Amino acid sequence: MAFDPSVPQQQAQAPAGTLLFPEGSSANTLNVLHSGTVRYLTEVPGGRKLELFKLNGANLTPGSVALFTSGRYPFHLQAEEACVISTYAMNRDTISKSVGSRVSLGLMVARTLLREITELFKKSNQIRKITSEIEKVNDNLSILYYQFNPSVFPDIKPGSPIPEVSADVVDPVMRLCRENLKLFFDNGGILPDRPSPQFLEEEHESQLTRLYPEEIDFQDGEFNFIRKLVMQDPKILNVLFTADPSMLAYVCSKLANVLDQISGILKTCLTDLDEAFRIFFIGENSLVEKFYLILDITSSGYGTAPAEFVIPVLGAFAGKIEKYKNGHQALFGVPVANISPNTQAFQSKAVTLAKKMEETAPKVQAPVTSSATAGVDVDAIRKELDNSASVIIQFSGLGAEQIKEFSALMVKVKSLKNPLDPEGDNRKVRRTLGRHYWDMYQECFTKYMSSNRNVPKPVELMLKYGYFDETLVDDSQIAFMYTQKDPANFTSNVPISLGTEWLEKVFKREVPTSLDEMGQNFFEKVKLENRNIVIKKESDIPPELDNPDTRLKFEFASLYEANVRLTSGSPATHFPILTKFHSQMAIDKSYVSKKILEEVVHELMAVDYSIF
Repeated sequence: MAFDPSVPQQQAQAPAGTLLFPEGSSANTLNVLHSGTVRYLTEVPGGRKLELFKLNGANLTPGSVALFTSGRYPFHLQAEEACVISTYAMNRDTISKSVGSRVSLGLMVARTLLREITELFKKSNQIRKITSEIEKVNDNLSILYYQFNPSVFPDIKPGSPIPEVSADVVDPVMRLCRENLKLFFDNGGILPDRPSPQFLEEEHESQLTRLYPEEIDFQDGEFNFIRKLVMQDPKILNVLFTADPSMLAYVCSKLANVLDQISGILKTCLTDLDEAFRIFFIGENSLVEKFYLILDITSSGYGTAPAEFVIPVLGAFAGKIEKYKNGHQALFGVPVANISPNTQAFQSKAVTLAKKMEETAPKVQAPVTSSATAGVDVDAIRKELDNSASVIIQFSGLGAEQIKEFSALMVKVKSLKNPLDPEGDNRKVRRTLGRHYWDMYQECFTKYMSSNRNVPKPVELMLKYGYFDETLVDDSQIAFMYTQKDPANFTSNVPISLGTEWLEKVFKREVPTSLDEMGQNFFEKVKLENRNIVIKKESDIPPELDNPDTRLKFEFASLYEANVRLTSGSPATHFPILTKFHSQMAIDKSYVSKKILEEVVHELMAVDYSIF
């Protein structure tokens, strides 16, 4: 029997490619798939259909969400291969009674809905992740467009008031550029002295007041409970739901509502992705077209910005084009439509010029000059610091499971060409490593205090500089850290402390703790978290809640870790463990001493005494 969606059927045959149920059409049947694979697609502007996911197997009820929600199919359902399907007359008024009265049918519907939710959630996150990256790159390119071609913005000057964006600006790229430039400069953004491909990866969330979430925002504790319930042994569920059929009807209704909610989130994600692609390389008004003109002018020798900066950036831009085209193909199974007319020419020319520039550049870059290694036996120091990571881990007393995870991730980080690389999962790896690192740091500092500062040399360097592994730093860093001696009795009218000195003062209760991100001090935080205890003043806090260790833990979370995040890279690259990639300057020239800080503070106060 040939498949006909307009009438109920039993064991109907649907050939491969058959559109079973169109998106937006009325749902008047409960559909049971006996065999085959069903594609879930959605239609986007322009009439294109994008594949979201597939379900294959038997005893599935594709599209049943419509019977619990709007009554219309939220997706196109298409047979990818020959399907055998039965359809039963059903509507929104009868579906709950049907699934409640037949437990086997209800569980079939519930488990299908759960699979649909899982696949749709996964697809939504995939779309959100690539959208996040493209949005960030678009924003950074909009800033570089100004730097490479400032004549297009005659009314914008860094340091001067930036005008509001006129309603007359209809070009979407020019509007984005002007909006971002105003935010960037108004919020203290500074153009890079030497623009590089790395700028495309940086996050300027604070300057642009924009977030780049990589995952969708969905929190539902009840759904998590129901998901675990539905995955239990069918025999147990059969007894449970036979005793109370209304429970099964509620489970199906809840899952359908969750699927409907995530479907709405996915549609928003698709809209955001479409907008990001449009700005990046779709149509004639795109960043590709704008930068193609810059590429053309630069290659002819008449560019405003130096070719040595422009060409590498545009080479990286070309790489992004290829990456996003492939990403769209992998996500939806179809190529990007309506790509800007000069996209291919841009890729070809930018890649060729970047490769040519790389080939003609000096093969060996002169090392950064540093006086740190002068007269220092670096080999002897390295020998003394050999296997520093193991010394620090053992000294900290980190748990066995933490050591196992930490060691595996360190191996991965050390295998990278640049441990600060913001691409892929590297940020998550660094985030997990950072969490374990701070656990070790706190334990090491506590032992540092209890031993009257008598700790192994690697631990001392860790506490002072974030040192951890001798293979991650260069000779100049090794020499400087090992030999640097700060003045023992620095006197100043400006209260300046090194990190370890400040922590020691907190540990000894010589200074109050810092405020956390919510503006709370230690006393307020403890009082808030222990409402079952009557605490009116600090002396009311029991010793187990107020001691050197708890104050130290609060200080790490409130100030110390946040400060390191701000000073060890951008939000996309920060890493608390010192590497040779953390500074492009020689370490002896980039070290901020107490004396330097004192001089800067005095200079600022000479301009405005009330600044602090």
